[in-house]
Amino acid sequence: MTGIKIDGVKVANDVKKRVSLAVEQLKSEGITPCLATILVGENQASATYVRNKHKACAEVGIETKDHKLSSDISQDELNQLISELNNDKSIHGILVQLPLPKQLDEFETTSRIFPTKDVDGLTPHNLSLIHISEPTRLRRIS
Repeated sequence: MTGIKIDGVKVANDVKKRVSLAVEQLKSEGITPCLATILVGENQASATYVRNKHKACAEVGIETKDHKLSSDISQDELNQLISELNNDKSIHGILVQLPLPKQLDEFETTSRIFPTKDVDGLTPHNLSLIHISEPTRLRRIS
């Protein structure tokens, strides 16, 4: 069996083009896609990842709202922020950057995100859909 060479830059550019077109269509319908990111603490690798997500969103026309939180935030405070973002109709996706500090429960945190706003597919509901090969069932912006 011979390998197939894949041009990663071309694939990435094709994906960005398709996403840009989808964003343009949504905007023509009065919907401005927006991603909320949550970064807890000062992990430099995590901060770089979130920064790159914001850059990628800007390139395709998706707005972002950045939430940088202190590493000593409580679970209740983080849960409250997620609830606010879940209920904010201007927010279409939520990304909680992992890992979280030790006092925070990653499962509880990711489980609080509405499945329709879970961009990483980490809610129990979305993980189940992925497991049964149905990951697109809830991927609608409403």
